Amino acid sequence: MITGLSQKFDDEALTFAAEVLTEMSGFEETYRYPTSSSLTIDGNLYDAMPGEVMLGDDTGSSEENEFKADKKIMFKTTNGKFFYVFMRGNEIWLDVSRLERGDQGAAVYHAIATYSFNTRKVFIGDPAGLSPDAIVRRTTAMLSSTLRFGSCRHFQPASEQLSGLSAQGISPLAWTYNDYENLKSLIRNFYENIYAEHPEILDSCRFEFGRNQFIDQYGASIPLGYQQHTGWNITKANRLSRAGQDSARRGIFIQSLMASKSEERPQLLEYFLRGAAQCVSSNALRAIF
Repeated sequence: MITGLSQKFDDEALTFAAEVLTEMSGFEETYRYPTSSSLTIDGNLYDAMPGEVMLGDDTGSSEENEFKADKKIMFKTTNGKFFYVFMRGNEIWLDVSRLERGDQGAAVYHAIATYSFNTRKVFIGDPAGLSPDAIVRRTTAMLSSTLRFGSCRHFQPASEQLSGLSAQGISPLAWTYNDYENLKSLIRNFYENIYAEHPEILDSCRFEFGRNQFIDQYGASIPLGYQQHTGWNITKANRLSRAGQDSARRGIFIQSLMASKSEERPQLLEYFLRGAAQCVSSNALRAIF
């Protein structure tokens, strides 16, 4: 059993995790949503979540001047929930406060991050502030997008991410002008936030590289994979209120990389160098980001 790993990180372990994730990042199968080349907001949203509805420019509403937005666009998801995209100069941000878990919030984040990258805009945090859950979800979106594009320069972290919320177990995010160091910061921050909320899940599970499977502390395979919603997922992974089963997979996988022994890492890295395509195509790691 791995206990309290978040307190035992060293830079070598973090660098190894970043190297493996970077090897995986070049394969489309690694991601939940397709990469879009669209230069429009609605085009990116449609590619990520076909069926969303653009209701139009809502800049004239009573809210638009509080943060001096140039434009406010209203959208509706396929299940009837509303969210807003704001633009101000080269900055863009979201109000997804009306979306609940299961309302495709991750797809919205992905679409706006991709639009920001494609058009060289900067995706900032909602100036109205982020809830603890929103901080964690935004960090997750930033990690996925940074892996996808090899850059995080289309993001500006929210102030709540940089300061953290210690009372809620949310670590502060270190941020520099170096993409690779920021990638390592996002990996660390993502994992520590997940571990702080549910250590019992991450302490009792790991990824077995030789079997390419998630296993429990007794060595039994866990049916924790792409689009699997049975047994273990419902009773354990879905208790991750800030994350859900996809973040459980990410957290356990990242933990397993960092928990590997130094002498094992060259062989594991070679394993991913030679077989990353096969690994991310497997049910266990497919669409993990």
